[in-house]
Amino acid sequence: MTKLQKELLSNNIKKKVNVTVSIWVYKKVNDNFILINNNKPSYVSKLEASKDLKISPKTLSSYLDSNKEYKGFYFYSVAL
Repeated sequence: MTKLQKELLSNNIKKKVNVTVSIWVYKKVNDNFILINNNKPSYVSKLEASKDLKISPKTLSSYLDSNKEYKGFYFYSVAL
């Protein structure tokens, strides 16, 4: 691999950054989203939410901001 190819490859590799994301958890009642924790994030991190709700962090990430229901809950990274 040439020096230029290595440089181009290193520029294309995205480094992962650990960022804590607050999780807002809603239930849908009569076509309205109801926040389960009165106007504040339900959980301060994905890990906390996944442990408390007994789902894997990967599953939570899959449903986060997807507008898809999982076990009666909707997961968002921002308040609706």
